[in-house]
Amino acid sequence: MLSKLNTKYDDALDKILYSRRLQPEKRQPKLVDLMDMKDQRKAKVEKESKTAVKKYMEPFVMKDIFTLYKELMSSP
Repeated sequence: MLSKLNTKYDDALDKILYSRRLQPEKRQPKLVDLMDMKDQRKAKVEKESKTAVKKYMEPFVMKDIFTLYKELMSSP
């Protein structure tokens, strides 16, 4: 998900950087805004993904591997 986000913003940055239609004075504010937006979205996605993973992992019960191995070997 983060790679898609990075790719999207990198493509947009490349498009603005190598565009000959925009003059350098007009290009710079757009670049700065786009880079700021990229950083904000990246931080937001990382934060939301952490909470989503925690919610997903809550129902799973942590078990001791040694105990599970003993049960496996002792069962017929």
